[in-house]
Amino acid sequence: MRSRPSLEPSGSYPGELAGRVLDAASMDGSELWERLVLSGRSRATGDDGAIRGVRAALSGRAAATGASGRMPRIGLACSRFNGAISERLLAGALVTLAAAGTPRDSIVIVWVPGAFELPFAANMLASVEHCDVVVCLGAVIRGETAHFDLVAGQCASGIQQVQLSTGIPVIFGVLTTDTPEQAFARSGVEDDAGVAGNTGNKGAEAASAALEMAWVRAEICDGALQGGN
Repeated sequence: MRSRPSLEPSGSYPGELAGRVLDAASMDGSELWERLVLSGRSRATGDDGAIRGVRAALSGRAAATGASGRMPRIGLACSRFNGAISERLLAGALVTLAAAGTPRDSIVIVWVPGAFELPFAANMLASVEHCDVVVCLGAVIRGETAHFDLVAGQCASGIQQVQLSTGIPVIFGVLTTDTPEQAFARSGVEDDAGVAGNTGNKGAEAASAALEMAWVRAEICDGALQGGN
């Protein structure tokens, strides 16, 4: 019988997988970050739906700069609870952002204890860090009590409230699943290629949506949207 996957981070927090990506991301302008960018761009020519979404959203444009020409500042709020899932979602998001040409110094990453705290982090990233868009990443997995419904519902409601009150798009990249296996299947990484049940990486998809919403907001705020366009 196949053993149940561990929900703990894979190494020293935030985990080996996200740690490798973060090591590359933290060395702004370094060979490692360039390698991450090139890796993402090479996959952009394949069948990765999230990367294709980025390319479609940014077709004919520099990476979501808006009419002002400024690169968007992107906040990533990550839940430490079920950290093994969060680090996989974060890895997918970072590769997607790199593939779209987002520089490392335009990305702010913050970790909170759990999904319930993500709306607070999103609000701080929007109002204090002045991010142009925020992505919330994490996983809430159903247990034997009503805790799942309370946390998942309040997390989603809080995230919606933040984006409506601040005017900053907040992307819901929080998995809500019945089992850990479902969560792992929806946070697939390169090492999972060919694994049965792998349904992609929702962190990558959330990052793609973030880039598109950053562009939409910039277009509206800059008055670049004209009737019918």
